[in-house]
Amino acid sequence: MRRAAEYLGTCVKRIIYNWSSVQTLNVTEQLSSGIRYFDIRLATKSDSCDQLGTQSESGMERKDVKLFCVHGLYGLRIDECLESVASYLEDHRREIVILDFNHFYEVNCEDHDCLIKKIRERFGSKLCPVHHDLREVSLRFMWHHGYQLIVFYHHCLAHHFHFLWPGCHMTSPWPDTDNIRQLLDTLEKNYEHGRPEGKFYVFQGILTPTTKFILKHLNSTIRATIAQTVVGPFLNWIRGKAIGRRGLNICIIDCVDLAGFTKAVVGMNYHHRDPTAE
Repeated sequence: MRRAAEYLGTCVKRIIYNWSSVQTLNVTEQLSSGIRYFDIRLATKSDSCDQLGTQSESGMERKDVKLFCVHGLYGLRIDECLESVASYLEDHRREIVILDFNHFYEVNCEDHDCLIKKIRERFGSKLCPVHHDLREVSLRFMWHHGYQLIVFYHHCLAHHFHFLWPGCHMTSPWPDTDNIRQLLDTLEKNYEHGRPEGKFYVFQGILTPTTKFILKHLNSTIRATIAQTVVGPFLNWIRGKAIGRRGLNICIIDCVDLAGFTKAVVGMNYHHRDPTAE
């Protein structure tokens, strides 16, 4: 996408942006609206550096590399994302946030080390250590210990840090369809199958556009097409479902500010509760 934009100019850049941008709210705005789970995909971008090179552990000079959130195109620097979350948690001591680092592109061991160090230094005692029995990880437990952040890290390095939850503790099936009926059927099947014991579970109310679909709606956006189309049926689907260990856990969509999504999902904490949940 980036190379296509460089060669084909401003018009193509706008089209790519329209079909890569899945959120219109920034991190702080999402948190303020009620979002507590962030799906994070990272990539390095060395040509963004504005500093001199540094010495790597091998003794070779290494250009400073910055990590960016990505979804088709580069987005926010991860430093800014982490700072927004940290500031929000400092102002809201009883709020809990989940960061799910699930894709890494061109991220080497030194980049991982740098990121993990930033997470540990910025959040410190707010980081909830890994617990294999999720029944122990209740809001009451988090509040009692002052924990406010759960960090999932889908990389083998997670096993070396007590505050990084390995990816095996998170299940997030990708429906991979542009058809609403197929999406809802997949969600229902997964719901009926039950949430895996000892894992967090994400229900993705997200349609994935095909190339044919994008070409047909070239001058439109994700928000105006698939995001707008799916939010109503997805909200109708989750209504009436139980929440908790035998029900819904995490629900996500593109463009979280649409159709009162966050209000509806947060409201489920007060209705349709799994009677076996704490």
